[in-house]
Amino acid sequence: KLLAAIAGLDVAHVRQALSTTEGHGLIRVVDEEDGRPRVVFRHPNIRDALLQRLDEKSELPKWHKTCAAVLEERSKGNIDAIAETLAHHYEAAGDVKKSVQMFFVAAEHGVATFAFDDAIALGRRALRVLQKQGADPALLARADLVVGKAMFLAGHTADARAFLEGAVTRPDAESAADALGEMHVWLSRAMAALGQYDAGLKSVDRAIGVLKPSEHPVAVARLLVARGELRLRSDPAAALADASKALELWKSKPGVDDALRLDDLVTAAALAAGKPKRALDAAQKRVALAQKEGRVLDEIPARRRLAEALTANRERLEARQNLNLALDLAKKAGHRVEEALLMKALGDQLHMSGAHSEAIARYQRAATLFAQLSRITDRAESLQCIGRCYFGKGDYDRALDHLRAA
Repeated sequence: KLLAAIAGLDVAHVRQALSTTEGHGLIRVVDEEDGRPRVVFRHPNIRDALLQRLDEKSELPKWHKTCAAVLEERSKGNIDAIAETLAHHYEAAGDVKKSVQMFFVAAEHGVATFAFDDAIALGRRALRVLQKQGADPALLARADLVVGKAMFLAGHTADARAFLEGAVTRPDAESAADALGEMHVWLSRAMAALGQYDAGLKSVDRAIGVLKPSEHPVAVARLLVARGELRLRSDPAAALADASKALELWKSKPGVDDALRLDDLVTAAALAAGKPKRALDAAQKRVALAQKEGRVLDEIPARRRLAEALTANRERLEARQNLNLALDLAKKAGHRVEEALLMKALGDQLHMSGAHSEAIARYQRAATLFAQLSRITDRAESLQCIGRCYFGKGDYDRALDHLRAA
């Protein structure tokens, strides 16, 4: 039916043509799907010769356009899974606008489904197409954002920092203020993971000094969240203040992504400021929103943070249940960054209960993953925790070795 729609023929003619072509030895049936045969050319040279002929007759772009139009129409709006194919056809057809649109859909679908490296490649393809056209800065910023975000989530922390640092300093970046604000959120997270808090704060403060809240409220709100995350260790009260200012700029109605980030900041800052009840309220709100929106990518870190808040409220059994559930989700998705963070969190739970040997095993696994992911701060914390566990066991030499390494 798909071939019939593309060729503009009825199904009977298409079946007859396929049968004749197979009889001539040009194609072969490799399997069936829902009772429909799937055919391939017997040799790639046959396909290449046909494509060359269409190209010489200047008909190839038209056929790519037809393929894309038929596929998109038959998808009935469910284009996420076929967006990469559509992008290929639209690009080959010379339709830059549609190809970039589909590259974005495919890349963002890749991020949502934990296919981070695929998302990076697709985002870069969108960038290449846009850079050839001298494109709108807003589109370039959107492509930069999806690439940098996917790099960070994939665990390419240093690469994410370098890429995003270049993106936020583009001469035209300020003309895409909202995307610029979100890029700073991911840049700040990369810098925090690398232990570069001062550099991160300088970068965010420069951006806050340039953008006016009255003109770019969403962008400035995102910058405040980025700054708040960087202030968590040194000044949690200031981090909470940044969260409150951001909420005011959003007029108490942030979008889903912004709301999830804001709730996380409030949770972490409230915990650091010794306000466990407020932290728990924000953490529960974040998990509920992630579940409501079907956002597994966000549910995993939300449950990890909820476990911290539950522990602070002396509900450790429920905390461990959330950590184990989140770890199962992370392992199933292949999300190595979250797997490492959850391993460390489980180590914390075991350490608190006095199960030092079991805690050490979790911390060692976390430290190994953090080293592979270039998350310097998190690795140092894991080594420090191992040292404390050895101290609890009375093994002072090993304790000192790990504390020095940290």
